[in-house]
Amino acid sequence: TPGDVNCNGACDGTATANASGGSGTYDYQWSNGQTTNPAVNLCPGAYSLTVTDTYGCTVTDNVAITEPGAITLNLTRTDVLCKGECTGTANVNVTSGGTSPFTYQWDNGAGTTSNPTGLCANTYSVTVTDANDCTATGSIVVDEPATSISLTPSHTDATCGDSDGSATVSVTGGTGSYTYEWSTGGTENTISGLFAGVYTVTVTDDNGCTETETINVNDIGGPTASITSFNNPTCNLACDGEATVTVSSGTANYTYTWSSGSPTPVTTPST
Repeated sequence: TPGDVNCNGACDGTATANASGGSGTYDYQWSNGQTTNPAVNLCPGAYSLTVTDTYGCTVTDNVAITEPGAITLNLTRTDVLCKGECTGTANVNVTSGGTSPFTYQWDNGAGTTSNPTGLCANTYSVTVTDANDCTATGSIVVDEPATSISLTPSHTDATCGDSDGSATVSVTGGTGSYTYEWSTGGTENTISGLFAGVYTVTVTDDNGCTETETINVNDIGGPTASITSFNNPTCNLACDGEATVTVSSGTANYTYTWSSGSPTPVTTPST
């Protein structure tokens, strides 16, 4: 009677002879040299047995020891979507061999299920054990994007209380193309026609990874002018009076428009 090997490649099979008839005691001679009944520690293969009784009468029989198929694994994964996060998964299936049920043991904290989730980028190895304590191992690499989304903001300030400011964000890293969502409702990397204020943009890549940036657009106010000195005309109807104005704030260069009492102001460039 064969006792088959438990695991592929193992040598733990047995063979038992059930002898009857003849006279006296029996001697056993197996083809692999063993003389016991049962024969033990057998590898897969064919064996013959000769049984001899006390009077030298013999009988021969054959037995085949088989083994189960090797446990074959198929491993798949989904990679981490955003660098530094832990959204990866792994999955192992027994495609052939072994004897169910199977148990699973992953390293690096991935647990004991066939499909662990919430994995960070790393290499994960799994040992699968069947009902006969036969094992198979496999490993898989869970990847992540090479770089995170990185935003570089720039802006142009508004002037004189007008809506002539702008804001721009440049993007590197992440995966694929980008979409933009500004607090103004804009959907391009640049928004314009801005008054002074605080503007926020959220950039999303093809994997759904996001990064947010806040940009302050200031207002470059207009100039402030004050007449700091003047001299009246020396005589009636003379035109030798003068006035000096001091300007602060604003952005140089300045132009000056004087009112001389006539309907047409006089404009002079700054000096």
